[in-house]
Amino acid sequence: LGSILYNLFVSKEYKDQGLEGWRDDKEKFKIALVNDIKTFLFTKWEKPWVPGLIFDAKNNVISGFRNISGRNYNNQSNVISLAKNRGQSPYFITLSKLEQLGGKILDKKKVLSIISYIPIFKEKVKLGDATPVVKPDFMLPKFHSVINVDYVDGIKKPTYKTVEFEELELNEYVENFLSELKRRKRIPTLHHDEADRCYYISNPPAYTKDEIHLVEIKQFKGINEYYSTLFHEITHSTKNPKRLGRGKDNKKLDYANEELVAEMGAMIICEELGLEYKRQNSLSYLNGWLKKAKGTDIDSALIEAYAYACDAADYLLNDIELEKLVPKTLAKRAGEQENKEAPLLIARKEAMKLIGSKGIQELRGKWKIDWNNETSIREAIQTLIEAEAEAKNILSTLSGVQTQIL
Repeated sequence: LGSILYNLFVSKEYKDQGLEGWRDDKEKFKIALVNDIKTFLFTKWEKPWVPGLIFDAKNNVISGFRNISGRNYNNQSNVISLAKNRGQSPYFITLSKLEQLGGKILDKKKVLSIISYIPIFKEKVKLGDATPVVKPDFMLPKFHSVINVDYVDGIKKPTYKTVEFEELELNEYVENFLSELKRRKRIPTLHHDEADRCYYISNPPAYTKDEIHLVEIKQFKGINEYYSTLFHEITHSTKNPKRLGRGKDNKKLDYANEELVAEMGAMIICEELGLEYKRQNSLSYLNGWLKKAKGTDIDSALIEAYAYACDAADYLLNDIELEKLVPKTLAKRAGEQENKEAPLLIARKEAMKLIGSKGIQELRGKWKIDWNNETSIREAIQTLIEAEAEAKNILSTLSGVQTQIL
């Protein structure tokens, strides 16, 4: 799908493809995607993270993001935008579905556009045909406006629960994933033999050498830093022609662009696994790349790198059932834990019940409540309660004065 993304937004061959209305949606999507990529690469990318896995009501682990019906968003090209606009919930809903259900948007800034593809076949497969068409002749892009369910009201939302890792469960979970990658021969050999650097090495054009070298795990500040570094180098390794071949047929990216691929590829993998990604390149390095890239088509270069990153993540995650990698001890706790609404959602419900849905916008304008922050909402609730009590006291006093006059 990364190659489709590249053809859609970078390749000149497909530049003017599509109907007029579709082209408008395409341009809006491109602008939003580029902005999200720039936010990830060139600003502080800080998101709240709970060290654990999310499970649905049936105790199935939720990887990545899903629509309100529970279907997983398998298209990796949407991950960076979904991650930026996520709430605590992994569920999103289309605006058309939200309107159909009679729901309301709490924060319009959280609306984003995602892309899906409809397979188009030139010829229909006839029954009994010995060679049915499996690969579509063309993938027709379709754009959808969606929002995380944390930022809407008035609909029934899917329940979920977060079960935190205990002791060495995080290590076990990720090591199970790495074992699957090794079993399927998708990654190079790993060597923890370096003093102060981590890197992937190969020897083109023969590519007989295929290795990742790392410092010892104990030298990292935390386990997330280690796995972020490892997935960064693993993403680099997918350029080997034995895998995806960014290094063949004179298509080798320069060092700076390849670093962008590794940054975003590792981030996508961590998002799918439910891990926190620790960016490997410094802001000064990445902003240096941006300055050097001036004079070129920066937006196209960023989308090209992101397309390669999506392909790398697709290649590594393909057909691996994360459900089977979850430590048994963590899965057991998930089965014992009740499905609870997130504290943020509970606070929102209490606030809306207190002021009524019609007063939300007015309240937001006067007090500037951060509806994504539980503390901010709780403070507003307390202020409302105190104001209500004060109003009752005033009314009671006025009532007493009126009685005395009479």
